[in-house]
Amino acid sequence: MSSSRLYARVFLVVAALVLLTAVSVLAIGCGGTPPPPPIAVTITTTPVAMVAGATQTFAATVANDPNNAGVTWSASVGTITAAGVYTAPTPVSTASATITATSKTDTTKSASVTVTLTPIAVSVAPTSATLAAGGTQTFTATVTGDTTANAGVTWSASVGTITSAGVYTAPTPVPTTPATITATSKTDTTKTATATVNFTPISVAITTTPTPIVGGATEAIAATVTGDTTANAGVTWAITSGGGTLSAVTSTSATYTAPLPVTTANAVITATSKTDTTKTATFTIPLTPISVGAISPATVSLGIDGSQAFTGAAVSNDSSNSGVTWSISPATGAGTINSSTGAYTAPTTVISAVTTVTVTATSVKDPTK
Repeated sequence: MSSSRLYARVFLVVAALVLLTAVSVLAIGCGGTPPPPPIAVTITTTPVAMVAGATQTFAATVANDPNNAGVTWSASVGTITAAGVYTAPTPVSTASATITATSKTDTTKSASVTVTLTPIAVSVAPTSATLAAGGTQTFTATVTGDTTANAGVTWSASVGTITSAGVYTAPTPVPTTPATITATSKTDTTKTATATVNFTPISVAITTTPTPIVGGATEAIAATVTGDTTANAGVTWAITSGGGTLSAVTSTSATYTAPLPVTTANAVITATSKTDTTKTATFTIPLTPISVGAISPATVSLGIDGSQAFTGAAVSNDSSNSGVTWSISPATGAGTINSSTGAYTAPTTVISAVTTVTVTATSVKDPTK
């Protein structure tokens, strides 16, 4: 075979191979197997607003996953299980959480939803109260946005005491400034509510109108105490000036007996609160002293062995009616006088010169009069 014919046959074989390859490529481009579609993740659960500790189960579908591998769950705050059970954080510190489902087969494919988070809130009722010393008030607290088991509040008071059940007792005595009652969430101690307690201070008043009395006379006194709910409260009584005595003493009354003789113009009685000893009231009773009236006759002239019955010397303001004692001065050499009746007898001996004798009537109860 000639070389030219050999070359022609080789050329034909190569051309046939090229044509076959072109036909194969054309067949693949027009009617072969297409590439698989991309994986797509969809969260099928509609999120609801949640409070601290609440749960919601989320579900997701994954399209075009040849492995059916499912998703991996994650949450921006709170926790979520492999099964998609989400638990809101406790306490809630953000307004929302993002829940994400990521394809296990293709981690570039994911879907997300947003969950609205409701923070814990505390309120107290009543928001204010007014109490006297030892008075009580029950406060109640409402906590929203908390599903924690055995949740609630702890109570505290700036003054006074409060129980775990919210029963507040005012201090004794009460202060001049209000008390603040605070309810604090057990779950989230940054969430609180307060109430204000104003105080009615203790006050003592004497309800009796004083009237002047003489020595030995009596006067009843009564007192009232407001702003005090303490059991067995009332006052203690004391005489602070003027003398005298107290009898028939109770927590609200007493009977005063003036001294005899009266030595001061007034008697002062003090009633002091048993609960708050800084709270007092005073009662001033005018005291009328004993007085002795004029002697009759005022002057008289007598000779030897003469006599004179002196009268008068009426004693006023002596509740004992003790009368007077009569005496003379000088006590010797000037005659005699009956100390009870006032009958005077001049001396029986000759007096060398005119002698002046002073006759005195002195109150038996008050020798200064």
